[in-house]
Amino acid sequence: MSVNNLYYLYIDTKIEGALEQLIRYFQAQVFNVEDCISVYCKYYKEIEKKFTEKFNKHNISFKFIKKNSDLVFNNGKIVFYLFNAQSNCRIVANRNLIHVFVTHGESHKLASVKPIIRIYDYVVTSGDVGIDRYLKSGIFTPFDIRNGKVIKLGNTFIGHNYFQFDVNSRSAVYAPTWEGGIPEENYSSINNETTHKIIKFCKIKKINILYIQAHPNIGHRDHKYKAILNESIRLFTKAGLIVYKITNGFIEGTRFPLIKLRRKITNNIKVSYALTDISAMEVQFHSRKIPCGVIVNGNCKENIFIPKKLLSYYKHNLFHINDDILNIESCPE
Repeated sequence: MSVNNLYYLYIDTKIEGALEQLIRYFQAQVFNVEDCISVYCKYYKEIEKKFTEKFNKHNISFKFIKKNSDLVFNNGKIVFYLFNAQSNCRIVANRNLIHVFVTHGESHKLASVKPIIRIYDYVVTSGDVGIDRYLKSGIFTPFDIRNGKVIKLGNTFIGHNYFQFDVNSRSAVYAPTWEGGIPEENYSSINNETTHKIIKFCKIKKINILYIQAHPNIGHRDHKYKAILNESIRLFTKAGLIVYKITNGFIEGTRFPLIKLRRKITNNIKVSYALTDISAMEVQFHSRKIPCGVIVNGNCKENIFIPKKLLSYYKHNLFHINDDILNIESCPE
């Protein structure tokens, strides 16, 4: 039990990478172990061991929820939600609590503007771009915004990465997203066609080093995406690029696959360009002023909710997989 007893967190996920995102919020002091009464985590047998180890390692109070009677709250407290799970609805029905949806990273994906977001008392976004996204999708009205339904908290919940812009750098980063929980929410650019476009882009921009920071959930729904990504790394290397993978705060070389050369990242990695999909990584790159090209696969282009404030930027920096060339002109203000 915490000292200050201010709030709870609730998560419903089977994905270990999702827990890593929550841990990073505690490490960044967005959430505090002394203020958090407990993290309530819906129980799944396959996550019990790993999640328990992670929570204990970081001294975070937690409780697995196996049945509804396990949900015990102190009235008047706040519950923060990082994921839009169906089980959230039962907790939100408790009107003796204040319910706040904070997300686990903003993006223009369909998942960021699902109608279920309306059920919370408050929703956190980074700024005016996030508000514009909600208005464009029809999730909230100007009346909701005027009455404080959406709270702007800057970069607090957009997530963190290890990259820094340097115009003279001969390095770039490719950050593909995962294949989504359902086919309709697949924004991933991982395929051979994208690989060859990136190789061509690197030659034009005189890029020698390519960092790959893949979404931790890749392959969760469809295992073939892991295999395709590994093949892409092989092709990047064959094309003469030096390739490094970024995973959970470590950098790993790929030139000698039988030798695991890993080291902890201690300084920001300088890059001149970023390539990513419609994802939270895109927003992170923008916040760090890194010129970012956004790759869109043909299946998801109808399910993108780009705020009006960014439309002019995307005219030059958003491209479909079948475009002849990838080109990046600037980064948004």
